[in-house]
Amino acid sequence: LPPIQAEAAFGAGLFLTQTLFLLPFAQISTFFFDKNLFASESSIGLYPAWIYSLTQVVLETWVMTLCALVQSAIAIPMMSLWNVSISKSASFFTMFSVFCVGGIVGNSVVVLTAIVSFSQDFAFLLGSANVVTFLAMSGGFVPYPHMASWILLLWLQWISPIKYSFQAFTWSLLSGTSTSEVLDQLELNTPSNISLNLAVLVGFFCFCSACSVVALARQKEVR
Repeated sequence: LPPIQAEAAFGAGLFLTQTLFLLPFAQISTFFFDKNLFASESSIGLYPAWIYSLTQVVLETWVMTLCALVQSAIAIPMMSLWNVSISKSASFFTMFSVFCVGGIVGNSVVVLTAIVSFSQDFAFLLGSANVVTFLAMSGGFVPYPHMASWILLLWLQWISPIKYSFQAFTWSLLSGTSTSEVLDQLELNTPSNISLNLAVLVGFFCFCSACSVVALARQKEVR
């Protein structure tokens, strides 16, 4: 890709990436309903917190996988987001995997936000603040080389799941092509391949899921 087209593709990728972390907010009322239901039934001892969290993972994983499939089927051919160094089928599967993992992580972040929040309004406020911060430090809006060195919050990029989701997108698009040097120029090279970025996202998912179990177990019983 020419640099100008690569920049346009990065913009499209950032938009697609942020939808993965914003879409789960549409289900936040459902998460609150389920949390209250668990609080009312926890006194009976029908099932522990980890069982609830596991069922949430199973239910939401297939939903986010379906969303990622639809998003990939529409966005990839429409925006021509193909990696020219590999076959179109391999390129599609790689990009779909990135969208799928990113969506599941975004969902786990929203679930955790809903569990630790005392109201839906506060959950929206807290979640919005998190997403805005993660987006600002993703390297998509302002490339890392252009960020002023005096920005003390620059270290937040390392705990931004959107950073790793966006980097996985850029690597799946440009890895092995003649334009891959752009990744080094924009400092989107840590971690330095798709698999490592996805591995970090899986780590985020495990962390959020574990925190959700702990937070849910500490919910006050409602009799």
